Amino acid sequence: MLHQIKTAAYEAIPMGVYPVTFQGMKPIETKNGQVYRWEFKSIADGKTISGLAGEPGKGATLKNKFGRWLCAIAGRPLTEGEVDPDHYIGKKYQAVVGAEGNLEMFTPMA
Repeated sequence: MLHQIKTAAYEAIPMGVYPVTFQGMKPIETKNGQVYRWEFKSIADGKTISGLAGEPGKGATLKNKFGRWLCAIAGRPLTEGEVDPDHYIGKKYQAVVGAEGNLEMFTPMA
């Protein structure tokens, strides 16, 4: 009998800078509690680049990753205010993937 071997659910992405589109964020449960998985799709090959940021119980602040990433998705400086991430789905960004294969940061593309 022939068996198909598949890669893990989230394939490691090599370190680099990638043009991507924002796909959204969704809450997930981790061993440390609930966080948001931010997902981007590589424009070049369609691979998913994701990162975790957010502690829904603690909310977003200008000093935590969740608040900084909300400002980044909106393409604005770190300032108080409201951001609806769903408004930015499909918009283009440059994503930076670190040595560990994790999304480290992103910036809007012009």
